[in-house]
Amino acid sequence: MRKLAAALAAVLLLAAGTALAQGRPVPLAIEEGIRRVTVQAEVAETPRQREAGLMHRAGLPEDAGMLFIYPEASKLSFWMKNTRIPLSIAFISEKGVITEILDMDPPRPGQEPPVYTSREANRYALEVNQGWFRKKGVGPGARVRVEGLGR
Repeated sequence: MRKLAAALAAVLLLAAGTALAQGRPVPLAIEEGIRRVTVQAEVAETPRQREAGLMHRAGLPEDAGMLFIYPEASKLSFWMKNTRIPLSIAFISEKGVITEILDMDPPRPGQEPPVYTSREANRYALEVNQGWFRKKGVGPGARVRVEGLGR
C-alpha cells in the first residue's frame, strides 16, 4: 500500500509537466491536517529551466511560485544567483511530503550567492515568496499534490 501511495504522489506531481507544455501554471494543493492552501506554480523540469529558475524577476504574485522537478531523489542545492526576490523553498520528497522549508535571501552587492541544500534526498522543490509557508501555516509534513487530479 505504501508503494502505491508513493507512486501515486510521484505521478500527480509529474503530471505538472503536462501544464508546462501548455504554457500555464500548475495549481498545487498543499495540505496539512485540515489546513489546505493552493499555489499557482510554474514548472521547471528540464536542466535549463531549473538553472534559470526565478532569476531576473522583479517580483512574484502572492500565491505563485515555481515547482522544480528532478528525475530522481537526491540532496538538492539552490542558490540565489541573479535572483532579486527573497524566497522560501520547500523541499519535497518523492512521496509528495514537505521535508523542510528554508528562507533564501538575495546576495548583497559584491557577495557570492549562498547555497541552500536539503538535509535529505528529495525529488521536488517549491519556491514561493519568503514567508509564504509561515503565513499560510504550512510546515514540514504537509502533502503537495497537483490540484484537480485527486489523491
